[in-house]
Amino acid sequence: MKKPWSHAKKYGFGWGLPATWQGWIVFIAYIAVLIFIISHIHARGHSISGVLTSFLPQILLTTLVFGVIVYLTGEKPKWRWGNKR
Repeated sequence: MKKPWSHAKKYGFGWGLPATWQGWIVFIAYIAVLIFIISHIHARGHSISGVLTSFLPQILLTTLVFGVIVYLTGEKPKWRWGNKR
């Protein structure tokens, strides 16, 4: 891959906002799936235990898939303290 889809954060660990259009498509799709899942919580969920057992695994799986995609297509993350001199 020539250009990473997401740049590593300047401070801390992880990634910032996407750097390419491909990264933005993946990010928007992730947000759309989360909104879809969360919108169904109110429609079907009536108790905390029902919400946790039904929707928490879906949210965790969606976030895991998003994290793997960003890890494979973005800059490799490491703990950073700004620009090195």
